[in-house]
Amino acid sequence: MNSSSIIDLNKSENKTEMEFEDTQQEFLILQQKNIQPIKPKRVKKKKMTNDQALLKLIYGDDYEEHMRNNEEKEIKKMKFLQSKEMAQVRELMESVNNQKRRLKLLDFVLLLISILNMIIAYLENVQKFSSEIKPLIKTASSYRTDYGGSFGVDNRAFCVGMRYLNILVCFILDIGICFRYSLNLRILKIQKLRHPKDNLFSNKKELVWLLTELSLCSLCIPPNLDLDIKDSMLNGSYIYGIDGIILLLTMCKSYLLVRVYIGLSVFSTNEYNKVLYNIHKFHPNNLFCIRSDIKYIPFIILAVGMQLLIIYTGLFLLYSERSFEPFDLTKKTSLKQSKIAEQFESLTETLWLAIVSIITVGYGDIFPQTHLGRFFIVMAYIFGQVLLSILIVAMIDKFRLQSKELRAYFNLKIEQKQRGVQDTAANIISMSLKLRKLQRFFKDKKSYSKRQKIYSMIKDETSRMRMLKMQVIIVIKQFLLVPRNKKKF
Repeated sequence: MNSSSIIDLNKSENKTEMEFEDTQQEFLILQQKNIQPIKPKRVKKKKMTNDQALLKLIYGDDYEEHMRNNEEKEIKKMKFLQSKEMAQVRELMESVNNQKRRLKLLDFVLLLISILNMIIAYLENVQKFSSEIKPLIKTASSYRTDYGGSFGVDNRAFCVGMRYLNILVCFILDIGICFRYSLNLRILKIQKLRHPKDNLFSNKKELVWLLTELSLCSLCIPPNLDLDIKDSMLNGSYIYGIDGIILLLTMCKSYLLVRVYIGLSVFSTNEYNKVLYNIHKFHPNNLFCIRSDIKYIPFIILAVGMQLLIIYTGLFLLYSERSFEPFDLTKKTSLKQSKIAEQFESLTETLWLAIVSIITVGYGDIFPQTHLGRFFIVMAYIFGQVLLSILIVAMIDKFRLQSKELRAYFNLKIEQKQRGVQDTAANIISMSLKLRKLQRFFKDKKSYSKRQKIYSMIKDETSRMRMLKMQVIIVIKQFLLVPRNKKKF
């Protein structure tokens, strides 16, 4: 060996000795600190899920290629989602959502304005009736409302001022409706469902709806228009003012409540619309939202619907019945009619009549005396019965047993019937033994009657046992028809 090779071997031996000493020192330091040296972890193979096992069974040798293709598709999808086109689509969707939020807020504001319009029309109508029409009715009570005195003005001036205020509110409401239609058109343009150059007058259907809404929401009474309709019906006379007729028509502005409700409904959101379109290929409409909410929150919908029905019926009855006056005040029937007409002057009495009619109690202490009032009370009865039937269906659906509870119920019922069969069988055996004893040891006439009684009792028990067996068979059939909860794979 050369001298150079010997020197290299010595150097390598010295290095290994130094490394060994260093590792020993590190191990001693770790032992002093109670720290265990890090061991290399074993790489465990991931277990296959049920879906992966199924795919492997289906594809066989092509399973790995199938998984690679899926990974490539996911990578392409991620690249597409991060592209500029998708960024533009997201911006458009955000702008559409913002416009829809503004539309919902505008609908709510328009509803508040329409409620204010109805309140103003109601106050003006009540004041005009008490100051101008009520003195003409002989059977009317002496009580008079004085809204003008509370504001320090004459009642006539109060009515004129309320009419001017109502005109201003109707004008604001019409502007809001026009703005709503323009906002809806803007949303359709962003979604590319309309041409960019379209306006409110380009589509005929939307123009017709816009004009009908504007004509309905612009209903108000001019300041100096006072017309009264006088006529007779059912042994009496009545006076209807033009302001009362317009008040009834202004109640139709409550259709804005339906629009607000549909906007706030869970089933009209974008998430539900996407699910319905992607899975079921179905575009939801307003009727779908109402029917779904009746299934989802039935008691809230029914409570709100019942309250609105009672309030509207009470207002309609107040207008149609308060001015009725019988012809002949000397008769007992006419005196009774005049007392009933006095009761219709307060809103609480008409609300009481609406509640009694909807629930179908009918105490008879107050009833409508005009054709218009009878028409309103019949319509309230029909709608009330519809709401009550929906309430009964919702209660039955709420207290219906689930599949597990039904199976437990039928099991208990089967056990109960089987116990009844066993008890009747035991009774038959004991009675037959008694009959056997009587036949053996007592053959006189007295024991004959006892034997006949026991024999008839055995017959009854056997027929009862047959009936119980039939009931057990019926319950078992019902038990088999109960659907079981299927386990997911």
